[in-house]
Amino acid sequence: MRVVLVATLLLARTAFATPLEVVITGVDGELSRNVSAYLTISQMSGTDLSDARVQYLHRRSEREVRQALEPYGYYQVEIDSSLQQSAEGWRARYHITPGPQVKIAHIDLRVTGDGAEDAAFRALELAPGISVAEPLIHEQYQALKSRLQNLAAERGYYDAQWVQQKILVDRENLAATVVLHYNTGIRYRYGDVRFSETPLEPEFIQRFVRIKARQPVLTRELLQLQARLNNTDYFQRVEVRPLWQQRRDGVVPIQVELEMRKRTRYRTGIGYDTDTRTRLTAGVTRRWVNASGHSFDTQAQLSPVRSDIVAQYRIPGKRPESEQYSLRTAYQNEHSDPVDSETWATGISWQRLQGDWIQILGLDLERESFTIDEQPQKSRFIFPRASWSRTHADNRLNVRRGYRLTIETLGSSDLWYSDTSFVQGRIEAKGIYALGDNWRLLGRTELGGTVIDDRDALPASKRFFAGGDNSVRGYRYKTLAPLSEEGNIEGGQGLIVVSAEIDYRLLEEWRLAIFADHGSAINSLEDSLSTGVGGGIRWLSPIGPVRIDIGWALDLPNTPWRLHFSIGPDL
Repeated sequence: MRVVLVATLLLARTAFATPLEVVITGVDGELSRNVSAYLTISQMSGTDLSDARVQYLHRRSEREVRQALEPYGYYQVEIDSSLQQSAEGWRARYHITPGPQVKIAHIDLRVTGDGAEDAAFRALELAPGISVAEPLIHEQYQALKSRLQNLAAERGYYDAQWVQQKILVDRENLAATVVLHYNTGIRYRYGDVRFSETPLEPEFIQRFVRIKARQPVLTRELLQLQARLNNTDYFQRVEVRPLWQQRRDGVVPIQVELEMRKRTRYRTGIGYDTDTRTRLTAGVTRRWVNASGHSFDTQAQLSPVRSDIVAQYRIPGKRPESEQYSLRTAYQNEHSDPVDSETWATGISWQRLQGDWIQILGLDLERESFTIDEQPQKSRFIFPRASWSRTHADNRLNVRRGYRLTIETLGSSDLWYSDTSFVQGRIEAKGIYALGDNWRLLGRTELGGTVIDDRDALPASKRFFAGGDNSVRGYRYKTLAPLSEEGNIEGGQGLIVVSAEIDYRLLEEWRLAIFADHGSAINSLEDSLSTGVGGGIRWLSPIGPVRIDIGWALDLPNTPWRLHFSIGPDL
């Protein structure tokens, strides 16, 4: 019984389902693609259909072709169609002659309501994006409608509505009239800005607000307010919305819903690089100390070579999202081959965001005990300092194009508590440029210089050294610098380091790299520079690139090699 049933189904399939082929000629490009998208029978091409289904789809095909071409202004379309059946199946053929395009003969664009006096709407009326004597393209018509609606939404015309929106086509004369009458209604203005309850004072949060009561509503200003609040460390969630249901007499209040982050954040970590070896880090951040938005942060980083402990108290400025004042105290000690130092510092600073630049102006009091060239020394300084930095990257964890630039200057005077007078400047720049889909070019430059009468009085922390994971690879950490008369490394007044690297993305998360580094700390432009070359691998980990490099020191006897390991973002 089962065998008979299967045979019957196979015979039925053979009798009532046959392959279908659809051929479209006469149009190409975008027109051809749109016809194929509209034609239901074309979507079924290559499948098995019953005879009745094929004939039904063919009967409706001419109407679908016309619908596909009308959006491009073709209203006198001629279609030569045929449907043939053979032993191989059905073959549907459509030869299309689009005919002449309908041209726009008249544009009736009218904006009424408060928008009639709005310069933005007047500019749109003067340049609507469609023109008389041009072909009628429905997509351009829809784009104009969207521009009017978006402009109304952006500029506070909450009650805007269409009075008329239509296209009148004279098929015989191939002429079209576009009719768009848009009534914007009144333009709403800001009422009071209300905040949900938080531990922060409303007066403090109000400092993020740039909108003014009774000024016209602009959606972008509300989005900017939301972004300013989101970019702080205070809030987990921010929602800014007009309370349209409470609008009255052309005024709408603004509600800001705020959800706080956890007040205290703890962090710990462990890392390693060949310069400082194993590093342990720990830190605590108090996101708000009081209702005025003050914050406190402390962090410790401990390693056999260098350890830092920093505590910082921050006070928001008049514009909290772009400026802040800081009180800072720090302790640092270093035990590397050329340097043995211990530094205590305290200071104040003002930080401001100007466009894409971060500007910091500060004043630090610093006391340092250090030993260089086997000579123990002590120093005390007051440092006025200034820095400007800017970073841009298309993807911070996997940069294909981007750059980082830092400019820093500081100095001291023996008239102000300091042991000696000097001025120092430093520039660091790094750029990344994609070469195709898998190749990248990376360039890095470090330049520094110090003007001082007695360079022996310069503390160890203000001298320049080169060599190591992020300097001239192939050489040990801080070993490229001028030597004393006894042959000990004592650091330099200046610094020159340039680097070029190219890497190739071998697998999704792995890159191969080759590099060349050149430079040294110097006391004179006549001092020699050293060169290191090598290669390495990069693992694109979730926390950023992990780099393992082998560098050869070309200017040392027998060209020794050195392994370098580091973790962190490219920029």
